[in-house]
Amino acid sequence: MKALRFAMILLLCLGAFLCLGAAAYAEPAVIDSGTCGADGDNLTWTLYDTGELVIDGTGAMRVLFPQSK
Repeated sequence: MKALRFAMILLLCLGAFLCLGAAAYAEPAVIDSGTCGADGDNLTWTLYDTGELVIDGTGAMRVLFPQSK
């Protein structure tokens, strides 16, 4: 009977660990996204709820604030 009780507790702990572990590795949620390429949509940006900003694509980026000379 002790072995069965130990096995049940072990399975419950393992199940809880797997559920919590899966939540820790969930994909981050997208907060906002858009385009920022000089040629239109050649570059895209995505902001995640983790604070990560990803810019993807090729080519030049649109200049939003030109430097004064």
